[in-house]
Amino acid sequence: RYVMMNPLEAKRKTKDDLHQNKTDKLDAMYLAKMQSEHPQRLAYVQSEEYQELMANNRIYEQASHDLITNKNRL
Repeated sequence: RYVMMNPLEAKRKTKDDLHQNKTDKLDAMYLAKMQSEHPQRLAYVQSEEYQELMANNRIYEQASHDLITNKNRL
Protein backbone atom coordinates (compact mmCIF):
# COMPACT_ATOMS: atom_id res chain seq x y z
CA ARG A 1 0.00 0.00 0.00
CA TYR A 2 1.27 3.43 -0.86
CA VAL A 3 0.12 6.98 -1.46
CA MET A 4 0.87 8.90 -4.63
CA MET A 5 1.30 12.65 -4.21
CA ASN A 6 1.70 15.29 -6.86
CA PRO A 7 5.26 16.70 -6.50
CA LEU A 8 4.03 20.24 -7.17
CA GLU A 9 1.41 19.91 -4.44
CA ALA A 10 4.03 18.62 -2.00
CA LYS A 11 6.35 21.50 -2.86
CA ARG A 12 3.61 24.07 -2.31
CA LYS A 13 2.71 22.59 1.06
CA THR A 14 6.34 22.61 2.27
CA LYS A 15 7.01 26.14 1.01
CA ASP A 16 6.88 27.50 4.58
CA ASP A 17 10.18 25.82 5.49
CA LEU A 18 12.38 27.37 2.81
CA HIS A 19 15.13 28.49 5.18
CA GLN A 20 16.11 24.99 6.34
CA ASN A 21 18.55 22.76 4.55
CA LYS A 22 16.85 20.33 2.21
CA THR A 23 17.81 16.68 2.66
CA ASP A 24 16.17 13.36 1.84
CA LYS A 25 15.58 12.76 5.54
CA LEU A 26 13.80 16.11 5.96
CA ASP A 27 11.77 15.51 2.78
CA ALA A 28 10.59 12.16 4.15
CA MET A 29 9.62 13.80 7.44
CA TYR A 30 7.69 16.57 5.66
CA LEU A 31 5.84 14.07 3.47
CA ALA A 32 4.98 11.88 6.46
CA LYS A 33 3.77 14.94 8.38
CA MET A 34 1.61 16.04 5.45
CA GLN A 35 0.12 12.54 5.17
CA SER A 36 -0.76 12.46 8.87
CA GLU A 37 -2.30 15.96 8.80
CA HIS A 38 -4.05 15.69 5.42
CA PRO A 39 -4.50 12.00 4.51
CA GLN A 40 -4.39 11.17 0.81
CA ARG A 41 -6.18 8.23 -0.76
CA LEU A 42 -4.19 5.03 -1.15
CA ALA A 43 -3.06 4.32 -4.69
CA TYR A 44 -4.67 1.36 -6.42
CA VAL A 45 -2.20 -1.22 -7.69
CA GLN A 46 -3.47 -3.10 -10.71
CA SER A 47 -2.73 -6.77 -11.27
CA GLU A 48 0.26 -7.71 -13.41
CA GLU A 49 -2.02 -9.25 -16.04
CA TYR A 50 -3.96 -6.01 -16.39
CA GLN A 51 -0.76 -3.95 -16.58
CA GLU A 52 0.53 -6.26 -19.31
CA LEU A 53 -2.76 -5.97 -21.22
CA MET A 54 -2.57 -2.18 -21.02
CA ALA A 55 1.04 -2.19 -22.27
CA ASN A 56 0.15 -4.49 -25.17
CA ASN A 57 -2.84 -2.30 -26.02
CA ARG A 58 -0.60 0.79 -26.15
CA ILE A 59 1.77 -1.05 -28.51
CA TYR A 60 -1.17 -2.12 -30.70
CA GLU A 61 -2.62 1.40 -30.78
CA GLN A 62 0.77 2.87 -31.73
CA ALA A 63 1.28 0.26 -34.47
CA SER A 64 -2.22 0.95 -35.85
CA HIS A 65 -1.55 4.69 -35.82
CA ASP A 66 1.80 4.21 -37.58
CA LEU A 67 0.18 1.95 -40.20
CA ILE A 68 -2.53 4.51 -40.97
CA THR A 69 0.04 7.32 -41.13
CA ASN A 70 2.22 5.36 -43.55
CA LYS A 71 -0.77 4.40 -45.74
CA ASN A 72 -1.79 8.05 -45.96
CA ARG A 73 1.71 9.03 -47.10
CA LEU A 74 1.44 6.81 -50.20
